[in-house]
Amino acid sequence: MVYNILLIEDDEFTAGLIKDFLEEYNFKVDIVNTVTSAISNIKFGKYSIILLDINIPDFNGFEVLNFLNKNKINIPVIVASAYSDKNTKLQAFKLGAVDYMIKPIDPEELEARIWVHIKNVSTFVEKIEKKVFQLVNNTIFFEDKSLKLTKTEFEILKYLIENKNS
Repeated sequence: MVYNILLIEDDEFTAGLIKDFLEEYNFKVDIVNTVTSAISNIKFGKYSIILLDINIPDFNGFEVLNFLNKNKINIPVIVASAYSDKNTKLQAFKLGAVDYMIKPIDPEELEARIWVHIKNVSTFVEKIEKKVFQLVNNTIFFEDKSLKLTKTEFEILKYLIENKNS
């Protein structure tokens, strides 16, 4: 399985080193150097994790975390920043960052942290997939409770249940 990473980093040299290192471990890394580009990529891409620098030229990296929160997008974010002060770290965590690394970062440690967070997300998805949906007499049950669905929701969920192994 290939995991897609969005790297938001304005320093080309640093971004190139991180990308080259992570691609050796079969990660696919997209690099953007502005918050505007990052938000566009998040809207139209599918990422397993985001690596975020705080000091970005067009806006501050916290805007990415604000965007994710506002739009209820649940992608783990690891902040990699030169800012080492407690307030910056706390702000990142309060806005939803799952991890914080102070630059310069060790690539091997970064890789290890990425795997920890990807594993946590994968475990969550696995737990959801183990839940049982049942289709009985044109009623869909989830964990033995009947779901109240619109006609469109019902048709979509019915199709997914009937074709789950396709």
